[in-house]
Amino acid sequence: MRIAGVRIRQKSAALVAQLALAVAVLAALAFAPPDRGEMMLIPLDGHPVSPVLLKQLPLVAERSGPLPGSLLVFGSSEGLFVDLLEQGILILSAPQPLCGAHQESDT
Repeated sequence: MRIAGVRIRQKSAALVAQLALAVAVLAALAFAPPDRGEMMLIPLDGHPVSPVLLKQLPLVAERSGPLPGSLLVFGSSEGLFVDLLEQGILILSAPQPLCGAHQESDT
């Protein structure tokens, strides 16, 4: 009986690990930055994104993001992920349900 109990626990652990991996992959796909479009810059150190840094990138600031120090931008993310991550900034897609739809009054 004890052997069967161990097998059940091992199978449960494997199932939990597979589910966690599936959720992580789906989250990565959902928040992967688009090649071009609206994205969110999230500073990992909590400080706002530097306007000087933003001028060097093919991105245009639209408005503040929903997280402290975050910024919603529009532009091309091609080749920026690693460069921004090295500078302590995470670039993600900006889903409208989380970041709100762009309105003319926001500009």
